[in-house]
Amino acid sequence: MLDRTKVVLRHLPPTLSQASLVAQIDAAFLGRYNWLSFCPAGKVRNENPGLETCGTS
Repeated sequence: MLDRTKVVLRHLPPTLSQASLVAQIDAAFLGRYNWLSFCPAGKVRNENPGLETCGTS
């Protein structure tokens, strides 16, 4: 059985880049995750409250 944990980070500074976020995460969790999705500020749609995805508009 696989141990899985999903972590969602919200309300991050709009100037935070994916590279900067990953550098901070890797400092504490390197090798402990194998998937990452990053939505830059202003790209999140909330059409369905419980299912947020990156938008293209």
